[in-house]
Amino acid sequence: MLLLSVSIPIKRTSGNILISFKIDIRIKRNGIVLTHVKGIPSHIDLLKLLKDFKKEFCCNGCIIEERTIIELHGDRRERVSIFFGREWIM
Repeated sequence: MLLLSVSIPIKRTSGNILISFKIDIRIKRNGIVLTHVKGIPSHIDLLKLLKDFKKEFCCNGCIIEERTIIELHGDRRERVSIFFGREWIM
């Protein structure tokens, strides 16, 4: 059961292309905090991105829902947005 969901829309311009994705934080009933990153462009390899997230943030994570959402354990909203600002590769 979802107790809290906060969305942070992020928009970034690369050349003439506007890229937007959303970072959600979800707190489940038993106290588990999950960060969901969705809306990542399809040409980006999610498995490589997940591996980079796990290495950078020292956390566990997986890809869920038809390989469209990255789920990270813990509240990683700020660190993910900083990561995309620093490492964004088209």
